[in-house]
Amino acid sequence: MKHLKIFEEFNQDFKQGYYRAVIKNIGETVIFNPAGYYEDITDDGIPITIGNVFKRSSTKELSGSKTVGGAVVGVWSMLNSHGQINPGTKIYIYKIFEKPYKDLSKLSMADFEYTKEVRWKKNVEGIYIGSFSYDEKFIDDAINFYNRLEPDPYDEDFLSPEKEKQWDDFYEMISNMNENDLKNK
Repeated sequence: MKHLKIFEEFNQDFKQGYYRAVIKNIGETVIFNPAGYYEDITDDGIPITIGNVFKRSSTKELSGSKTVGGAVVGVWSMLNSHGQINPGTKIYIYKIFEKPYKDLSKLSMADFEYTKEVRWKKNVEGIYIGSFSYDEKFIDDAINFYNRLEPDPYDEDFLSPEKEKQWDDFYEMISNMNENDLKNK
C-alpha cells in the first residue's frame, strides 16, 4: 500500500504543470532565468520576517504558480503595486513542467495560498499557452480581494454583504480559471 501512495504522488508530480505570467510575449518556447529577489522563505516553508515585514531574499529565484488563476493574480498584484495596471493590460502565460524547488501554496499568510506560488532557482523552460487581458471588473474585484487580505479596520464598507459576495465570487473565479480561459496567441 505504501508503494502505491508513493507512485500516486510521483505520478501527480509528473503530470503537474506550473504557470508563469509575464508582461511581454517573449516567444513560443523560452528559457526563464531566476532573476527576482522575493520574500525570504526557508526551504522548509518558514517565512523570514523583520517585525511584520518579509525580509527580501538574497537568492535569485523565479516565481510561478500551480494554477493559471494564481499566475494571473500574481502578476496583477505586482503590476498594481507599481501603478502599472489599467483595463486592457495584457499578460502572457507560459506553462512549465519542471518541478519547483519551493512550494508556497499552503502558506497561509499574505497571498501565497491564493496565488498558489511556487519558485525555482534554476533555469526552466516555458511554453506559451495564451494571453489574458485585465478588464475593469477584474481590477475592481482584485482590489477588493486584496483589501480583504489586509483589511483597514476603519473601512465600514469592508464588511458589507456586497463586498463579501464580490470577494467570494473573485476567489471562485481565480480558483477555477484554467487554460481554456486564455486567449490563444
